[in-house]
Amino acid sequence: MVLMRSGGRSDETRSGRRRSMHVRMKGWCHMKSGSVTCWKDLEKIVQKGVSLVGFSAPWCDPCRAQKPIIDTLIGEYHDLATIITVDIDAQRQIAYRLGIQSIPTLILFKDGVEIDRFFGLQAIDKLESALKNATQKTASSRH
Repeated sequence: MVLMRSGGRSDETRSGRRRSMHVRMKGWCHMKSGSVTCWKDLEKIVQKGVSLVGFSAPWCDPCRAQKPIIDTLIGEYHDLATIITVDIDAQRQIAYRLGIQSIPTLILFKDGVEIDRFFGLQAIDKLESALKNATQKTASSRH
């Protein structure tokens, strides 16, 4: 997977106000600053191990319903996987380049390669199963 830099440009809202393009993140991540500001940051996060990246927006009702499920997964998998959410309004370039056409969308990466993609509101069982499969393969390949 080759990720390209967004250039750190700012974006204009409909009201004409400028806002910086950044990703609002929830949960544990490799970045000390706690935010992803460009493709290079996202690439660093997903490059090693298992990562679940959720794309959402604050105005999206299914995304708000998905949030407690993601929060639960963060608690359960904090030592096995990186789990973050990307606000598509704040970081349109990442969403565009990864082909996000509907939200919520969750992408599961393993060592920088997309291994699964989920569209719409997902049950915790389905996401847990995908994370277990991905993390077990990682653990078994180390032995």
